[in-house]
Amino acid sequence: MYAVYQSGYNVYGTGNSMQAAIADARQWIDGEANVETPRARIGGETIGIMYVRPCTARLAQAVRDHGGDVAYEINDDGALDLAN
Repeated sequence: MYAVYQSGYNVYGTGNSMQAAIADARQWIDGEANVETPRARIGGETIGIMYVRPCTARLAQAVRDHGGDVAYEINDDGALDLAN
């Protein structure tokens, strides 16, 4: 699974591939925002930039169930996951 998120803000889309996650996110993104591949850890990202990275199934399910305003973190595998 993959997720598109705006660093420091919300998750905008999920999908089984990077392309599917970006396509899902496009319905919530105004204009043609660029989606970048992030660095390994959140500390290396720029707040406000859109990124796509692998995500856990539980994060994807939470986004489907409750929308993209979820607390997230980067787990030890480098995937976006629900914050503990």
